[in-house]
Amino acid sequence: MYTVKLLQSVHQERSSIPVGEIHQEIKRIVTALAEDPRPSYSTEVQFKKIEALNWQPRKIRVESWRILYAVDDRANQAVVLAIKQGVLEEKNKCSYLLGNWEYHYC
Repeated sequence: MYTVKLLQSVHQERSSIPVGEIHQEIKRIVTALAEDPRPSYSTEVQFKKIEALNWQPRKIRVESWRILYAVDDRANQAVVLAIKQGVLEEKNKCSYLLGNWEYHYC
């Protein structure tokens, strides 16, 4: 069982998700990461800096929305880095968020 944590910025981003089916689906997917942090519908994001920390960055597409998160097997946790509509600049977003995560982590 993994602990699922959200960056504080993700709490703010959630308010931009429209209420309804898509909101419920994203909530279900994020909650399910506790049971399976690497579901078959997720994709690994190649990013060397995070891999050196033994974190595995991944993304999940939900219609036009993207969930960007990182899995830390040593700590048994999945940290949601962003929930955004449209295309994410994963490498830049990961670099920024993990480089500053102690300031944004909740």
